[in-house]
Amino acid sequence: MKIMISVGACLWLGSGAVTPAQADVTPAAIFGSSMVLQRDQPVPVWGKAAPGEAITVEFGGQKVTTKAEANGKWKVSLKAMPANAAPQVMTLTGAGKPVVFQDVLVGDVWLCSGQSNMGLEVRKSIDAEKDIAKANYPGIRAFMVQATPSTDQGYVIAPDIAKQRYALTPQETCNGAWHVCTPANVINWSAVGYFFARNLHERLHVPMGIVVAAYGATAIEAWISLEGLKSIPSYHERAVAFEEIAKAYMADTNSYPRSLETEKARLVEKNKAWFAQLDAEEPGLKDKWMAPTLDTSKWGTVDLPVSHENNPIGAVVASIWFRKDVTIPPDWIGKELELHLGAVDGADESYVNGVRVGRTWFDIDHYWNVLRVYPVPASAVTATNVSLALRVLKLNYPMGFFGPATNMILTVKGAPDTAPSVTLTGEWRMAKSQDLDAGRQPRPAALLDHPPGGYYGHPGAQYNGQIAPLIPYAIRGAIWYQGEANAPFYVDYRTLMPGLITSWRKEWGQGDF
Repeated sequence: MKIMISVGACLWLGSGAVTPAQADVTPAAIFGSSMVLQRDQPVPVWGKAAPGEAITVEFGGQKVTTKAEANGKWKVSLKAMPANAAPQVMTLTGAGKPVVFQDVLVGDVWLCSGQSNMGLEVRKSIDAEKDIAKANYPGIRAFMVQATPSTDQGYVIAPDIAKQRYALTPQETCNGAWHVCTPANVINWSAVGYFFARNLHERLHVPMGIVVAAYGATAIEAWISLEGLKSIPSYHERAVAFEEIAKAYMADTNSYPRSLETEKARLVEKNKAWFAQLDAEEPGLKDKWMAPTLDTSKWGTVDLPVSHENNPIGAVVASIWFRKDVTIPPDWIGKELELHLGAVDGADESYVNGVRVGRTWFDIDHYWNVLRVYPVPASAVTATNVSLALRVLKLNYPMGFFGPATNMILTVKGAPDTAPSVTLTGEWRMAKSQDLDAGRQPRPAALLDHPPGGYYGHPGAQYNGQIAPLIPYAIRGAIWYQGEANAPFYVDYRTLMPGLITSWRKEWGQGDF
């Protein structure tokens, strides 16, 4: 099975739109002179015209006719054609002046999408001057996609960094134009796209077209349709929540504060249910991993504290238990103590001699930065040997655990800072009780910081403006260069990347490209 390649990173570029002026028949923006059509498979051609208008498309000896629907949309399909590097003419005829596209080739077309590493220009690549100077390839062409400013159900779209208004529904048109590969043109092309096309062109000896849709710093969910996101179980709830708020916002922008508060309240309740489910499913709780008598001889070991830079624990998304036995002075027996752990890089639940003494959970703001100070009841301090157990749940990022070392102590509650304390640094036992699915956590899907459409990374934002207008242009496949924006929640990527592939293939309707 052919599949897209995912790598990692964050900019986009484009050129002006080319639309036949004053023509009754208007083809989709992706069509134009110097374009490349996909070989060896049916080639859809579509656009808009007056309702009921007869449309004829002629190309390569084929002549296909249809009528525009009541909404003005029309589409025909040319039969599969072999590769052809000889320039041809495509003519679209309606009631008005014919639309004529010159210098049309037939070869392979590749969609090149992602964030800035896909958008990075040839002029910024290694040995750019040398590669630009020899970039005379009449058989390679590029179309650089830009989202088009427009009105979406009364909502004004201005897709640029300064105004930051992005499409909330799939758009029908985009800006862009096809250009032939010359030294003057190639300098602002996607470097990844160009070198990819050049390599294939030199090996396969057929025309190559690249359609570049990229935007810096975007997360993958921005490139998937809301319908596609809703079909991904780990993202379904976030997609639905965003869709509902976006609909309310487009209907009445003044409703956003109220909708946002409703969503926040819903998330609170959803999170309560999720917290309870985490406890119900926890093997460490069921098997009493906090019990002082538990045999941990087969557990691993780790020296604490650790930092993100010097981290033997790794980037786990799991429930991890830590155990340590310490010895306290005899005169501490029967006294109330205080457990200091510093900042724990995760949600934690802590035990002393099997008694839960504290819990810092996901519902606390910035819980990973909160200094843990838990009171230990005197009834739990019955001997000089004290058993400590911590259950830590981690959903993203490498685990930089505990600290600083000076904050990791066990002491008598209320004792002055100069009083004796027992250090908790050094070797701990460690074991994973279960992997976690971060996608199950009810989360706001980038809702809280920006109104709908006010952020380039909103669910579906780039799909709506840059991908939807291209569908169903026949393509050979897609290359994908993105990932850094999703690094904090990399576990989501395990389902979002296949989700993007699945949804794009379904929406294009031409099989498993």
